[in-house]
Amino acid sequence: MTPIHLFRDAPLLAITIVIVAIMGLALAGGGAWLAVLGGSFYYLVAGAMLLLTAWLLTRRRAEALWVYAALLLGTIAWAIWEAGLDFWSLAPRGDVLAPLGVWLLLPFITRRLAPRLRAARSALGLVLMAAAAVLALSLTRDRHDLAGTVPESETTGAIASSEAAPPAAGENWTAYGGTGWGTRYSSLSQITKANVKDLKFAWEFRTGDHKGPDDPEEITNQATPLKIGDLLYTCSPHQIVFALDAATGKLRWKFDPQIQHNQAFQHMTCRGVSYHATKPWRGHGRRRAGPKRLSAAHFRADE
Repeated sequence: MTPIHLFRDAPLLAITIVIVAIMGLALAGGGAWLAVLGGSFYYLVAGAMLLLTAWLLTRRRAEALWVYAALLLGTIAWAIWEAGLDFWSLAPRGDVLAPLGVWLLLPFITRRLAPRLRAARSALGLVLMAAAAVLALSLTRDRHDLAGTVPESETTGAIASSEAAPPAAGENWTAYGGTGWGTRYSSLSQITKANVKDLKFAWEFRTGDHKGPDDPEEITNQATPLKIGDLLYTCSPHQIVFALDAATGKLRWKFDPQIQHNQAFQHMTCRGVSYHATKPWRGHGRRRAGPKRLSAAHFRADE
């Protein structure tokens, strides 16, 4: 049967054949390159089996289901051998092949196939059930979980200490969580539940950091400002660090690292700055603040 007749007589089967063939070519081509580089042969073999499946479907042979069942069973075994029963490692190895196996069992595909269809359909169905069982089992386990107790002799002084509650942030908010302890609690008491309704708008600061033509689609501002002394430190999506007067919101200084814009980035975000005060140097205190992440280097700005 010519491709034109196949698309006219069984369009869903024809579309399935095209998709399976494209997948096979991609896996076989990439797999061959990977094998030459010394990598796994799985992708080369999987691509060849997909191409064989596509050819058998073109011939309307039920053996296509046998071949696909063998591919899926081999993939399950390979995935468990390589990643263990870890859901997040198994999912990308079967999240396309397993649904495609279910698709091949649907009536508009199977009724076009012969001979000995029942046995072939049963074989693929059993393998799909095995895949579902492996998936369910992986959801009950966490290969990264470490159960047990840590001997007191191996704990750090901070953990083993009978010291009272960790210090709370006061006039300064020196870390994302207030302090290095991450309590997110401030001991300041001027604002209470009784007077919070009376707060007035004090000041507003605009970074001027807008999305550019070469930026990725997602541009977000997720920074938690730090307050040290009379300055407020924050950053903008392009990793620009700002030091503001905490009382007035006026800009004291800023540092722009001039990062390279690239639409290939997943997103453009600065999630906050880090602060560290060193010992006095040449008669002056030295303080530093810089973006936490999402740039090629860890930028810092000297006051």
